[in-house]
Amino acid sequence: MEARSVAWRGVAAGVKTTFRLAKVIVPVYIIVTLLKHTVLMGALGRLLAPAMRLFGLPGEAATPLVLGNTVNIYAALAAVKALQMTPQQVTIIGLMVVISHSLPSEYAVLRRMGAAAGKVTVARVLASLVAGMLAGAILRG
Repeated sequence: MEARSVAWRGVAAGVKTTFRLAKVIVPVYIIVTLLKHTVLMGALGRLLAPAMRLFGLPGEAATPLVLGNTVNIYAALAAVKALQMTPQQVTIIGLMVVISHSLPSEYAVLRRMGAAAGKVTVARVLASLVAGMLAGAILRG
């Protein structure tokens, strides 16, 4: 009886987590997919292409980076999937987002803990940028 109860609680927790993640992933995926077919995404890509080239990424790759840094990792994943990026591009973006993600919420947590939130946030962003440039250089060849 105990094992059955534990299993059901696990299933319930898994379903709850799935729905919580889907609330972020599905809308982001749909919006980015729709934007991909508009002049807005093309213009954004052209505008940001020079900066994103530092990482070996197309200009559109700024979308998952911004979403990952402002919303969460799952929003970045949805954008990456919607943009149909190459494995190398996914690796670079993944590395960058895992270093600096959810910056607003983590900034708030750091402040509550009494840490130097601004300095930590800047360090995370800089580390992400350096890691992205190194990964881009290595993966380009």
